[in-house]
Amino acid sequence: MGVPVEDPNFDQAFRSWEADNPRTMFVADDDGALVGVGGRLLDAAIEFSQDIQAARMVLSPSDESQNFYARHGFVPAEELLVRSFEYKK
Repeated sequence: MGVPVEDPNFDQAFRSWEADNPRTMFVADDDGALVGVGGRLLDAAIEFSQDIQAARMVLSPSDESQNFYARHGFVPAEELLVRSFEYKK
């Protein structure tokens, strides 16, 4: 396990990064290797949905995450209609 490092600018830098990347999350070990927690969380959500006999799970994935969801069995849904709204920040 690594040794904690004092970084007084971390909170501000992290908030700025998070604001620029609102739909991105990775969990890595000390060596930077991804640890697969996202897949395990998604598997748990899928299992829960099946346990309650949900008809479907619907996502709005980013372009970067589509391959991740495809690896877990998600496919484009042609039967859905969507109307998106854009709001000024």
